[in-house]
Amino acid sequence: MKSPSSALIALSFFLLAFTTKPLVSLPIALRDGNGDKVLVGQDYFIRSLTWGAGEGGVLALPGLNSTCPVDVAWGTGLFFRGIPVRFSPVTDINGVVNTNTNLNIKFTEGPLFGCNQRTVWRVGDYQPWAGKWFITTDGIEGEFGPETYPNWFYIKKVGGTCDYPFYKLVHCPSRNNAALCSDVGISYEYGGRLVLSNTSFTFIILKNREVGGHSQE
Repeated sequence: MKSPSSALIALSFFLLAFTTKPLVSLPIALRDGNGDKVLVGQDYFIRSLTWGAGEGGVLALPGLNSTCPVDVAWGTGLFFRGIPVRFSPVTDINGVVNTNTNLNIKFTEGPLFGCNQRTVWRVGDYQPWAGKWFITTDGIEGEFGPETYPNWFYIKKVGGTCDYPFYKLVHCPSRNNAALCSDVGISYEYGGRLVLSNTSFTFIILKNREVGGHSQE
């Protein structure tokens, strides 16, 4: 993957948003591990499908180029939960978060590693030395448009049951554009950091039932 200029990227996303075919999958409510609908304003863990020694969750790591902003990564360990996140869809329908809908994701704990920056996830600039687009933070919540395309993601159902679904994360900067979507996977060679990838990671969503405390520990 080559590294085009930021201006060309933004222009390409803006133009393709009006020239490509819309997504055909209808949105349905996200469900957590208890079968309950995922709600706006509630904290959740993004968790591995594997229980025991192979379980894990999403966490933060210091940025590869500098400490701040922090990167989004995947950690494993017995009973490891990661850091809770919150989902903010571009369109809030009765307070429920749906699949196949543009949304922001943000860590609800901070500051992380002393970084006094926003914890909203975004796709960082292309890193030619790694050949990857890393998922990092300091994104902007809301304000849907070409200038904020790195901040928008989709969650898609890929298996499981109606009450216990499995999901994958997709970066979809356009409101109705399948052609611009890229799966989010794990780069184990870079500490488990999340990256745009041809291979996605699969997860469940669990409600954070704790009040206070640091969940990454």
